Amino acid sequence: MLMMRTDTKLIVDVQDLLARHGIRKHHRVDEPVDGVSLELARVEASQPLHFDLVLEAIEGDAVVVQGPISGTYTEVCRRCLEESERSLRCEVREVFRPPADVWEEGYVVLEEKVDLRPMVRDNVLLALPPDPLCREDCRGLCTRCGTNRNFDTCDCTVDEPDPRWAALRELLEES
Repeated sequence: MLMMRTDTKLIVDVQDLLARHGIRKHHRVDEPVDGVSLELARVEASQPLHFDLVLEAIEGDAVVVQGPISGTYTEVCRRCLEESERSLRCEVREVFRPPADVWEEGYVVLEEKVDLRPMVRDNVLLALPPDPLCREDCRGLCTRCGTNRNFDTCDCTVDEPDPRWAALRELLEES
């Protein structure tokens, strides 16, 4: 479940923008965002993300939000399970519209404010790697003893081939 703080700098008052379309407002802030994680990659709740956004009102009482979001995230290698920190940067360009009578996907302007947290969460999650590797040539863990083969060797040998490949092995031997 996504738990967000309510005292955030990511709820922006856009009353002045909506009063005069075409003007821009810069929103630069460092702010942590809770609940941004995948199975093997996450932005720590204690790590602030850096926002350098521009908000601009457009026709129809909508607001365009665009600019970079950057910071660091922690990933767990899918082969060796080692954790590492990486840099993150994603460009956002989203439109916030007033609520409609008919349900529409997207972000909304409510009470002349935009809540950037859902947009940040969506965009940052898409920027995180779903299956991270610490490096392309990661040797992973020994399937028998669990040794990280990037740092150490083990005396384990594979006596018998994996039985799940038996049908394929038979096909290869026939040809």
